[in-house]
Amino acid sequence: MKDILVYCPSRDKPKFLEDTLEKLYSSASDINNFDILCHVDIDQISMYDSVIKKYPNVIWQHLEHCSTSWFNMVKSYHEYIDTHDYYFHWNITDDSVKNDLNKNWDNNIIKRKKTFNDDLFVLYTNCTFWQREMKIHEQCYYITHSDFYNGRIILYKNEMLPIWTYKFVKYIWDIIKTGNYSSSRELLTSSIIYKLLKEYNVNRHVSVDINYTHVDRIPEAPDKSHLIKNNNGLTRDEAYMELVRNNFKEIMPTVQNMYYYIKQFNKNI
Repeated sequence: MKDILVYCPSRDKPKFLEDTLEKLYSSASDINNFDILCHVDIDQISMYDSVIKKYPNVIWQHLEHCSTSWFNMVKSYHEYIDTHDYYFHWNITDDSVKNDLNKNWDNNIIKRKKTFNDDLFVLYTNCTFWQREMKIHEQCYYITHSDFYNGRIILYKNEMLPIWTYKFVKYIWDIIKTGNYSSSRELLTSSIIYKLLKEYNVNRHVSVDINYTHVDRIPEAPDKSHLIKNNNGLTRDEAYMELVRNNFKEIMPTVQNMYYYIKQFNKNI
């Protein structure tokens, strides 16, 4: 099995997706290092027909479009990775890395394999867009401040395209399966990293040599991710700030389980 699965959902932007796929393949060290899984809604298969035909090696996934929730899409993704043995999982967007992704990105990810023997960690990239630079992530969200203060930092400075190990994704699913954070995986990732460090002095945030500079936007396909609602009726940001106001209580069982799991491999923690 290949080490990396890149997941890229796309809607209304076939040219963006085509450019993204071209950049991923042309910048890679070896196309045998990774697979790409693309989600295109059933109602737009014809719109993406030329891209689908151009990239037959891409794994194409099609579901019914739902404009109010991402849960079925996220659930389908998790069902797929549960039946395939990829070590790293990189969820990207069709407008993020298509212009300036650095060369050898795949080898740079693979070099981080087994950074920890327990396989529970997240890689963070370097992006100048909205100041998502490594120097922000290396400070692990200023743990000396209050949860509310740090929660606000995480909301605006979280790692946009984290690269998870499979083990980390499985723990996140314990939270997302409630249906209340299906568009908040990046925020949940950053929150877990922050609480692991603050409560247990365990840092599972690892840098990787992957750089990109900006996200393209087109007026006819605006970003609506922050408007997608969860099962509880809250938008992405509303649900996250509710989590922050409750001192991250809802994710703490998962954070604690991660810590207990890590301790099994590291008796000195």
